[in-house]
Amino acid sequence: MRSLLLFPLLLASSVGFAQQIQPNYVVTTTGDTLRGQVQQVGRHFSRVRLHRPGQSPAEYSASEITSFGSGKEPERVSRADGPHSQPRFVQPLVTGYVSLFGGENEQQEKRYYLQVPDSTYLIEVAPTTNQLTLARNLVGCATFDFGSNAFQARYPYSTTGLTKLVMDYNRCKQPQLPSRVVKHSTGVQLHAGLKAGLNILNCDLAPETLKSTIHNNVGFQGGFIVNMATRTPFSVQAEVLYLSYRSEYGPAEATGYNSGIASNTISATLKFSQIQIPLLLRYTVGRGVLRPFANAGFVFGNNLSNKSTYHYPKSPSTPELPIGVAQTVFGFAGGAGLTLHRAGQPFLTLEARYNRLEPNVNNNINAEAMVGNLRVLHLDAGLYF
Repeated sequence: MRSLLLFPLLLASSVGFAQQIQPNYVVTTTGDTLRGQVQQVGRHFSRVRLHRPGQSPAEYSASEITSFGSGKEPERVSRADGPHSQPRFVQPLVTGYVSLFGGENEQQEKRYYLQVPDSTYLIEVAPTTNQLTLARNLVGCATFDFGSNAFQARYPYSTTGLTKLVMDYNRCKQPQLPSRVVKHSTGVQLHAGLKAGLNILNCDLAPETLKSTIHNNVGFQGGFIVNMATRTPFSVQAEVLYLSYRSEYGPAEATGYNSGIASNTISATLKFSQIQIPLLLRYTVGRGVLRPFANAGFVFGNNLSNKSTYHYPKSPSTPELPIGVAQTVFGFAGGAGLTLHRAGQPFLTLEARYNRLEPNVNNNINAEAMVGNLRVLHLDAGLYF
């Protein structure tokens, strides 16, 4: 459980908060460098939208800019794979005598590309013909036996395999000309923060007659949040939350065949706490001050304490019985909200979220048991730094 609680903090440290403050930029075909916040948009993220303070967002296609990124090395550059092809954004992998790029072809299939000396166009390396393409374009190095099993095992069709191949080929052909593997920024931005709010719990209990008598079912939650955003509208959010659930049911009649008997009256109180870890995929609309979003994902919970009971106020022998709650719960979550975002300042979110949890809940007394799913509505406010 301790490792689960540390998950968002480990996520933050593994990517590095330094990426949060690196300036974004695009380089136009006229050589101008424009700085602002960069977002990939359009069909298959084929366009770049640049947001600058005090100006309307500007969109660029791959034919209008040469590169964009947020660090010393560009994240994507604009290249064409023939004189009659439209430029597209590809990722530099190796630069040197022969350069290597990764990206998608016109059919949106993942591909690798070579750029050989004295050519401004890329050569697509397709998986079905990769050995033939490599043999035709990486010539003049006797140590490469492109058709052998050993060659294919040493240089598989992957980022690692083709990167190693191009680096080895460049050392063979032009040992005096340096080649290097491009280490560029991922474009990921991390934002950590805090959130708190109220929850409304509803669940099914035995007997069924209690279901319609629910009242006083408001609890609270709070915790830590980490959001990992990309150049696209999608981001991943991890949270560690403490939740206190409260819900009361009854009074109602426990059994129909004892209807009218005073000792047949039953009520119930749910009162338990939980550590919950949601892992969500978020989609954010727009890049303005107000940004609507929707998210969905999985939830894991570990119950901490439980004081849930059934009450038989008219029964002298069993006035109160405990309701058991399983140690762990799993489920799904979905919600929507609004972000108030100002550049360079902490930003606020307001969110409504619905959780459906499936605990293995049982009672110590076989005659009574919690059944069905837990259904929880969260209303939260969050502050990201």
